[in-house]
Formats: sequence, C-alpha cells, structure tokens
Amino acid sequence: MAIQELAPAVLTLGLSLDDEDFFAALEGIQRGLDDFERGEFSSLHEWLSTHQ
Repeated sequence: MAIQELAPAVLTLGLSLDDEDFFAALEGIQRGLDDFERGEFSSLHEWLSTHQ
C-alpha cells in the first residue's frame, strides 16, 4: 500500500481520536504494514473466518 493511499485514512482517523488513541492506531497500522512487507498476512477470507 502506498503512503498516498494510506495518508487520507490516517488523517481522517486522527481527527476523530484523542492523542493517545491516535498514536496507538498509528502503531497498529505500522505493525500491519511491517507484517505485510515480511509476507506475514492472511487473505480477507481467512481473517473473516477466524474473527466472526
């Protein structure tokens, strides 16, 4: 995912959260991007089947 695609979502999210929640959300996003770059991810179908 390119930063151009992620930036608007992060900015929108940031406007709706207090500082602590915003930075926690950013850390979660970064962990997800790092996992993706390492090839550690599941398909949407796999994720949905384990989170319902």
